[in-house]
Amino acid sequence: MTKVIIDAGVCGFTTDVSAKFDAETGICDLKVDTKCPAFAKVAAKIHSVSPAEEACWGKSVIHNTMRENCSHTACPVPAGIVKAVQVACGMKAPVNASITFVE
Repeated sequence: MTKVIIDAGVCGFTTDVSAKFDAETGICDLKVDTKCPAFAKVAAKIHSVSPAEEACWGKSVIHNTMRENCSHTACPVPAGIVKAVQVACGMKAPVNASITFVE
């Protein structure tokens, strides 16, 4: 199981994600816990995904659900969930990512 905590930034909300891959079905089960009222609508609709589909624009259930239910296009939470899925199924290494502002 892969667990991540995503800090969305200036809004102050964090999202906890657990991703568990089932090699027999090829599906990754998700548990998404957030206090963000905007992303909560998305979290309520994404319980399991296909890692192969999440790797492709247009097929990603996470990104498509985000587009339909939340207007915050710069939210880093969807990318963090996709990364958790990729790590859970072995597609990517568990390496931290960040966005850093410089003056």
